[in-house]
Amino acid sequence: MKKLSLIVLLTLMMTAVSFQGKSQEISSVTITGFSSNNHTKYKIETVNPDYTVIIKDFKDKDGNFHALMKKELDVWLKKGYKLIESSANSLTSGQSSTVSFVILFILIKEE
Repeated sequence: MKKLSLIVLLTLMMTAVSFQGKSQEISSVTITGFSSNNHTKYKIETVNPDYTVIIKDFKDKDGNFHALMKKELDVWLKKGYKLIESSANSLTSGQSSTVSFVILFILIKEE
């Protein structure tokens, strides 16, 4: 009888540890946006949880750079990902004072 109760207890503990391990899995996504010097061309690179990279090229006529970045961010937020980090950098080049932007979003989802 003691052996049976020990086997049941061990099985229960292994099941509990298995479920805890499952809840610790985290998937992540990075979204990086680049605007050109004259703000007429944009590129958004998304690294998916399976490490595939999707690159989307846009022109000024497709919409505002920041709105396009928000649209891509919203896609992942609707899938249950949470924004944990964001970064924005601007680069000024030459005497013409043209500015380029690089924006990075990092999202995670605990599964």
